[in-house]
Amino acid sequence: MVFTVSTNDSQLRMIDPFDATTITEVTIALPGQTVNSATGLSRNPLTGQLFALLNIGQSSRQLVTINPLTGVATNIGNTGDAFADLAFSPAGVLYAVTGDGANTPETLFTLNTSTGAATQVTALGNGNAGEGIAFDSLLGLIYHSSGSGVPNVEEIYETINPGTLAINNVPLSGVDYGGVEGLGYWKVTNSMLLADLTQNLFQISPTGVVQLI
Repeated sequence: MVFTVSTNDSQLRMIDPFDATTITEVTIALPGQTVNSATGLSRNPLTGQLFALLNIGQSSRQLVTINPLTGVATNIGNTGDAFADLAFSPAGVLYAVTGDGANTPETLFTLNTSTGAATQVTALGNGNAGEGIAFDSLLGLIYHSSGSGVPNVEEIYETINPGTLAINNVPLSGVDYGGVEGLGYWKVTNSMLLADLTQNLFQISPTGVVQLI
């Protein structure tokens, strides 16, 4: 099963990745704040904790942990910019990518899991509006999806080597999705799950073949 958040509401959902049906959902609640939506979600492989980026009415995103049973969030800190997605490495390093409307747009950072403070890693910039990242634990690479429109022109799919910061394009083929909303690694099939702006779920192979779920 896979946990998801949305830029349209404040719900934490558990979905079945085989058919995209919702199994359970709870409302995310951060004490003392109004949670409008969320823009990123990732599980720390070392602790099992869910980390999320919340929109609480400020220009920057708030980093929190979430109890998946209750939806209650615990505040970590202000990230300082408009981050769009999160991805943990197998070693527990938390990566984040900024959106196009950020002060430092389309850029990869690491986030301190105790304070939320951001440290710049490398600029990205390929693709247009929409950013998603996920960590392939088998290959040891960060996958980055960006953009909406023509595949391999406005929509790009690429890998980032976290050690060398080398970026390599992965040509997209198969079904065209409608712009990236979020990206996540599915260990069962060693593939990526991509949610698009039209609320569809897709599977992307390591070589960029896209299939509609």
